[in-house]
Amino acid sequence: MAATKWWKCDLQVATPAWDFRFPPDSNYQLAHDDSVTAVSERERFLDDYMTALKAKGIEVIAIADHNTGAWIDDAKRAGERHGVVVFPGCEITTGTGADGIHLVVIGDRSKTTQDFDRLMHGAFGFNEHDNPPYRQEGGKFKPASSSKTLKQLLDELPYDYLVLAPHGFSDNGLVSHDTANGDIRFKALHHERLAALDAGDCSQAVGQSWKHKFQRRELADFPRLPSLAFVSTSDAYSIAALGSKFTWIRMAEPSIEALRQACLDHESRILCYWSPRLENFPERNPNNVRHAWISSLSLGGTLGNSTAPLELDLHPGLNVIVGGRGSGKSSVVAAIRLNRPGF
Repeated sequence: MAATKWWKCDLQVATPAWDFRFPPDSNYQLAHDDSVTAVSERERFLDDYMTALKAKGIEVIAIADHNTGAWIDDAKRAGERHGVVVFPGCEITTGTGADGIHLVVIGDRSKTTQDFDRLMHGAFGFNEHDNPPYRQEGGKFKPASSSKTLKQLLDELPYDYLVLAPHGFSDNGLVSHDTANGDIRFKALHHERLAALDAGDCSQAVGQSWKHKFQRRELADFPRLPSLAFVSTSDAYSIAALGSKFTWIRMAEPSIEALRQACLDHESRILCYWSPRLENFPERNPNNVRHAWISSLSLGGTLGNSTAPLELDLHPGLNVIVGGRGSGKSSVVAAIRLNRPGF
């Protein structure tokens, strides 16, 4: 039997890799080296980081620093210490659009900093000679745009990575009029590698503007729009902002394939923090069911090819009973129907 639950996710969070805002009373000494002090300070910071996520009920995050995976390995270890699932990832600025279009690329949980370094100088289109992943501006280092277009990046990305379009209507967003229009936007929205888009708070989309019609999925010019998953992320650059916007995603266990399947079945497996459907659940938590459900089933006697009694603990979420021929699947259904007339 496989049961799912709703996981509270923030799939775009930053670390001190770039422009992170620290609490006024903090004193983290986050040097970029491997000295004992530097490692200890990173651990101290990440322990506070994970504690803040747990306090907001966030169970799953995706690291999304611009053009670097430097903090991935440390964040994964901190997540293990605190019981927070950490997906490795980063945010890339493509070479398409007025000032580049942002994409969040998420890898499976086994991916490391090294894996994203390889991507950076491969599919992401950066190199240390004529197109490094950073540039200098006003004496500070800033993330640079890729040498590859939006379509090239989506075409060349390995399959075991997932792509989200963050802050869709903001600067550098995929559906902002100031970023991409016409054929570029159409091809990106209909590209098979784009799994989801952050379209903002769609519960407030009551007007007749292009944006509001998009959020209501009413634009016939975009055939994929009804099937495109919408997610919500905090895009947090401070500990206080972590989990300020989030998405409930229904999975058995968090994995890159589970995220992919949830995006394909978004109507039943994804709920953004703004979704009116959350009003149907106590405390706006979809794991808090209000309906009656069967908690367990006990069958004695001889069942199929087993002489042992059958004990099943059931779950209020989706349950799938899997077993070979004669293992008792039909007996379970028959017992439920016998004890629950009309089932």
